[in-house]
Amino acid sequence: MKAVLCSCVIMLEFLLISCRQIPNEYKEYLHEYSVPVEYREVFPIHGEGRLKIPEIISREQAKEDVLMMEYLIRTSYAGYEYWITKGVDFNAFYQGIFENLDKNDSVTTYDLEKELSNIFNNIYDGHIALGGRVHNWAYKHKAAYFCDIIVEKENDGTYKVIDSKNPSVKEGDTFTQVNPEQFLFRTLSSERVKQYLIGKISPVNVYAQKLSFNDKEIEIYFRKSRLMYSEFKDPKPFYIYRLNNIPVIRVTSSADHLYPEMLKFMEAGNELKNEKTLILNLFYHGGGSSYYPQTFMKNLNGNSDWDINWAMTTSPAITEYFAKIDISSIKDISPQYKNWIKINSDKFEDYKRKPVKDWEFGAASGAGKKGTYEGRLIILTNRRILSAGEGMIGASQSVKNRIIIGENTGGVAQFSDLCEFYLPNSKFILRLPRQFLIIPALEECLGYIPDYWLDTNQPVEEVMRWLENRNSYQFRYGEPFNEFLKKNNYANVLPEKFSIVPPSVGIPDELKKFSGKWFGVADGILDNILIVEKIINRHEAEVIYSWGVAFQWGVGTPGWQRYTASIENGILTIRDKKQQVKITYSFNQDGTLNSVYERPGAISKTTLMRMN
Repeated sequence: MKAVLCSCVIMLEFLLISCRQIPNEYKEYLHEYSVPVEYREVFPIHGEGRLKIPEIISREQAKEDVLMMEYLIRTSYAGYEYWITKGVDFNAFYQGIFENLDKNDSVTTYDLEKELSNIFNNIYDGHIALGGRVHNWAYKHKAAYFCDIIVEKENDGTYKVIDSKNPSVKEGDTFTQVNPEQFLFRTLSSERVKQYLIGKISPVNVYAQKLSFNDKEIEIYFRKSRLMYSEFKDPKPFYIYRLNNIPVIRVTSSADHLYPEMLKFMEAGNELKNEKTLILNLFYHGGGSSYYPQTFMKNLNGNSDWDINWAMTTSPAITEYFAKIDISSIKDISPQYKNWIKINSDKFEDYKRKPVKDWEFGAASGAGKKGTYEGRLIILTNRRILSAGEGMIGASQSVKNRIIIGENTGGVAQFSDLCEFYLPNSKFILRLPRQFLIIPALEECLGYIPDYWLDTNQPVEEVMRWLENRNSYQFRYGEPFNEFLKKNNYANVLPEKFSIVPPSVGIPDELKKFSGKWFGVADGILDNILIVEKIINRHEAEVIYSWGVAFQWGVGTPGWQRYTASIENGILTIRDKKQQVKITYSFNQDGTLNSVYERPGAISKTTLMRMN
């Protein structure tokens, strides 16, 4: 389970307009382009092996860490002022932590980490994070969920079902939902018709939705997109192959340490500019430097302009971060990133002597500025395209004939360009983006919306079928979703024999509720099942934990494991023998289970519903 979203450096090389006055786009959030701050020595981390986290620190040490976190967020986080305008009260948050710390002489770093990470509950930002024993972040992706139903828009404006593997709806039925547009996701079809998947966008897993068919409201079961089961055996982060003589460009990262590969990628833009059709497969692109995709697009199209406004903040802590980078230790560093480091590190002594937090602004507009590429550029997208990967989509805005196919991207681009700092005593790592972007076509945690949505685990093959037969093509589901999982060995597996023993009379009612079978989807990605077979007593239970498949987390095979779980204060907890994995379950007010899966470097959250 990979929890670190990306460590991106977005360098907007082609945004040539910059100024020191606050543009209108930012006046709602920023009131002064420069404000005095104090200087405090900070402790940057640049990718080296991290320091060990102590088990316990004193109250004074914990307070010192809270003050350092407050200082860094206030002076060096590009989203600080933005979130204040959205109602986030940072001062009240820190005051609450101080009040809790005053109750004891010491604090466990486990408890301190949970307290500090609560600041992310009201923030939507895919880059800011606190790295302790787990990875704590503020990312809340809005994903699409579907229900195996496809409709076609008729000449009279009605929507007729043309394919259904949902047992509640049959072909020929009419979708009669009031305001149907929010459930319609246009998909690939022949050129003469418009066809739509029935779905819903949501930041949490959608299990069911009441919808109207034939003027009758019925409950329709929903599930995650089949795109989540797309798997690519990538030999390297960038390569090109051909299908039916169409170049398929596969790029999964634009990280700066891939500079030799990125040189080839950028040059490919020149080599491909005479092709009639290009397929650019960005699935699982984790980010990196936006310089490479911008250069590729400029080489291909002669133009990589897109609609974007940027604000870059600089502070004593940020300049110290760059000043303490040992360039000689970075392998395959690009000239652009090397220059980026030098520009910022050269400012350190000035900012230390006269400490301020200030801003520089710039903008570019791609509207109407189309480039020279005459072919058709098809970009395949999914939810794990993040930050600089999304920058590649932005840079393609000036391509005359660009088609985006797949699902909405990750939406990790409003704040970018990371600096990482240690908190001095706990050794937690605070990751702070220093760039604040306003991109009209991109919403944080929602990303770029495709022109055509797909619901298949074979996106490249499906697009090829569409290209080969544009006159009569129609996407159809091969089988219902559950059969799709079983056929491909994606479904959760359970032991052949298990039994759920009714709780004995002596078990409290609030614990009896755990008994049974529960299902959820971790972060909308990984299916998991909890079976509470037997509640032994008030403190122990026999349980089964089962998981499905999530290629993007490196989980390629489903499985299950039995545990003896502990119960304390109404919380059921699973721990593995090595104490590396911890899964907690507690009840929500609506009777669902809230689950938190934790292991070093990863954390995921799930809401589980009782299964009949």
